[in-house]
Amino acid sequence: MNLQEIIKRDKISLIITIIAGIISMILSIYSGVLYNKSDITDNNLIDNQIQTLNSMSKNLKEMLDFIEIQKKNITDEQLLLENIQQQRKELEPLLNTDKQIVEAILTAQNKYEKKNIWIERAIAFFLGIASSMIGTLLYNRFKKNK
Repeated sequence: MNLQEIIKRDKISLIITIIAGIISMILSIYSGVLYNKSDITDNNLIDNQIQTLNSMSKNLKEMLDFIEIQKKNITDEQLLLENIQQQRKELEPLLNTDKQIVEAILTAQNKYEKKNIWIERAIAFFLGIASSMIGTLLYNRFKKNK
């Protein structure tokens, strides 16, 4: 999974979390408005509203903590990606140099083999002529002896 996919996934989860928080705040405020309309002087309702506001405040803090953690994760992953890219840049010249050296060695070996193949063919040709001559001499000698 690459960094862009992780960032995209984290952005989607962040957006969903923010939307859920906003919806919960709206519902809390709307329920508080309904309670205000019925009887605002009731202490129980005021306590419920305070608890709702405290809960909303806690949810917002948790959401901010989540956002900070996601920012840190994305920053860490980006630093890791930059580190890997830096290492790649450092190693790439070495790999290219090694590749050039190997290609030079193979080229030299091919030239040497091409040069030697003609020498081998010449030796084989002359050995063939020599063995033919030896065979002819032996044949003639055995033929004379009979």
